[in-house]
Amino acid sequence: MDLGAHLEQLEILRLPRAVDRLDWLSNHLRVLVARQTAIHDLRGLPKNLDVLDISYTGVKNLHGLPDSLAALYMTNCDATDFENLPRALSSLAIGGTQIKSLEGIPDSLSDLTIEDADIKDLENLPRHLESLSWRGSHLEVVDHLPSSLKVFRLNNVGLRNLNTLPGNLQTLELLLRANTEVGLEDLPPLLSHLTIAENYIPDFSRLQYLQHLDARRMRSQLAPLPNSVTQVQVDFKHIGGLVPWPPFLRKLSLTASEPPDEKIDFSQIKGSIESLDIARCLNTDLRGLPSTLRELDISFSEVQELDGLPGSLRVLEFRWSKMVSLPMLPSSIKHLDLSGSKNLKKIDNLPPLLEYLNISNTPISALTLPPTLRRLDISNSAIHNLKGLPQGLEMLRLAVGQVSSLEYLPESVRVLEFVEH
Repeated sequence: MDLGAHLEQLEILRLPRAVDRLDWLSNHLRVLVARQTAIHDLRGLPKNLDVLDISYTGVKNLHGLPDSLAALYMTNCDATDFENLPRALSSLAIGGTQIKSLEGIPDSLSDLTIEDADIKDLENLPRHLESLSWRGSHLEVVDHLPSSLKVFRLNNVGLRNLNTLPGNLQTLELLLRANTEVGLEDLPPLLSHLTIAENYIPDFSRLQYLQHLDARRMRSQLAPLPNSVTQVQVDFKHIGGLVPWPPFLRKLSLTASEPPDEKIDFSQIKGSIESLDIARCLNTDLRGLPSTLRELDISFSEVQELDGLPGSLRVLEFRWSKMVSLPMLPSSIKHLDLSGSKNLKKIDNLPPLLEYLNISNTPISALTLPPTLRRLDISNSAIHNLKGLPQGLEMLRLAVGQVSSLEYLPESVRVLEFVEH
């Protein structure tokens, strides 16, 4: 493939797994995703990179990182020595049982993610850290948290107990293992984003700044929510717990913790909802949807008729649909995701203002694309050449080996990604 001929136009590149060296890349690159590739060192790395992902690689030595690097993702990378990280680094993701401590982590970090590391305490955290995400590791005690922390995410963490949190937190994710004892008397009063499970159900009346609540993992009804709430994610069986309906609620996600056994009654959806996620629903048609909708997700659903789509719709997520063909869609749609729709062999009459289209993992072999299109994912589809791509296209995603040549790649493309079959 003639990738080298197009390197100078690219700013973002995701490499195929087979790549084992980096000394052929252009210095124009700003973002490089080398995740799961065969590289073992960073020789030849572009000097102007802002973001680098070397997760799941055999890289052990971090020499060669650009001084300008702002974000580094190295989860399950073989490197364990953080002394050579750029001092100006602001975002870092690490992980793997080979990591035993945070010693050497740059004090410049504002964002830190840790996954499955063998770390049991929070010593050596950067003093001015603003965001900390901790997933599935052996953390036992939460202390030494910096007062600057605004975002704290705990996911599948087996704490012995949780009794205190920084008072300035604005985003909190508490997805703890079932045996964790949560002794919090109260949550930080400034919280605007909250994710919870069954371990701890707070007094919502005290959270007067709460805007986003993710309670998908709760198996009980919600208590009345504060009027400030604008976005809720909840099991569709508990939609009754939203009464009285928050007056400013605009985004609603009705998910199912178990396979659904009944259809959703759209008449229960009140107010001026603008974004609705009903993925996996059993409804076969969309009659009765709120006319105010601008975003809709009906992925993995039983929907067979689209006549009820609101005319104001901007975003339609319909991944893994069972549709054989698509009717005329609202002309207002700008974002359309049909990935995984195995029965969909062709699409006629794409919306004229479309900016994003995803037909990955479908049998579609040909497309007539509108000139407004900016982002396109045709990976693992039946399309095998790049003829007919709009000249204003900015992002393209392909599968490795899907096309034999990048001839006809528009010069406007700045983001090129390769994914595996």
